[in-house]
Amino acid sequence: MQKVTFYSFADVVKSIDNIVTQIDDCQYDYVVGIVRGGLVPATMLSHRLGIPLHTMKWSTRDHQEKEHVGWVAEDVKAGKRILIVDDLIDSGLCIQEIIADWNIHRSDVDIAVISQNIKAPVYADFYDTTFNSDDNIWYVWPWEVYKPVA
Repeated sequence: MQKVTFYSFADVVKSIDNIVTQIDDCQYDYVVGIVRGGLVPATMLSHRLGIPLHTMKWSTRDHQEKEHVGWVAEDVKAGKRILIVDDLIDSGLCIQEIIADWNIHRSDVDIAVISQNIKAPVYADFYDTTFNSDDNIWYVWPWEVYKPVA
């Protein structure tokens, strides 16, 4: 049975506060927010860090959209510091596909998420909470509409 965890906006603010504390003195040229789930956390981190925000569509679940932003890959290869932001890493597939699409190494970028699956093959550099995918948890963020699975 699926366990549903509801995040309030206050929960998200607390998570962003914790992530900002972890980031500490890291200097980034800009944030790349993954649309849709990462858009709000990325916007919040962009404001908190005082750096520009760019977005990209990449979904392995909803809508299956993949926006190839080659200019970001070129920035990474040119030595710019990029912080990729999403709501969570579950299977890790989204991040793995982006890294492959950009033809870079995982260590070439930093990643921040609110929640990290401890069983994922890829880990964020900065995260607030962890979960185990074996526990069948579904997160509902304040910017989402919850539709129970029958």
